[in-house]
Amino acid sequence: MKPTHPTDRQIQQSVFEKKYDENVAEHIRNCGLCKTKADQYALLSEGIGQMEKSSFDFDLNQVVMEKLAEGQTKSSSVKTIFHLVASMAVLSVFTISFLFGSNILKIFSGIKPISAGLIITTFVSLFMVISIDMIRKYKEQIKAFNFN
Repeated sequence: MKPTHPTDRQIQQSVFEKKYDENVAEHIRNCGLCKTKADQYALLSEGIGQMEKSSFDFDLNQVVMEKLAEGQTKSSSVKTIFHLVASMAVLSVFTISFLFGSNILKIFSGIKPISAGLIITTFVSLFMVISIDMIRKYKEQIKAFNFN
């Protein structure tokens, strides 16, 4: 008999998979605690085998296809909203530059071109990073909301 008990994994292998080391099998035969564990695993296996097979009381294919159709409709509406917001932003930029273009040029006339370029590049880069992050978070929230 082994001085230590076999692990639960070894006991399970001997019960479920009929794979065992002869030392493990001998220990289970001679040790009351390990034999009890093996009997419990066997009883559990038998009980699971006697359970009825589960079945859905609805058509799973139909439910999945409906969800897929909903997702496609929602993604097209999200794209439409995104295009609308982007169009409004571009229109706003053009309107502001048309109305205040000369004043904006006066602001940058006293600054060296390299400084103006760096300021504009920094602004555009930050705007893009923030916008991409905001869109990513929005998509994650919509995905979590739709499927949970």
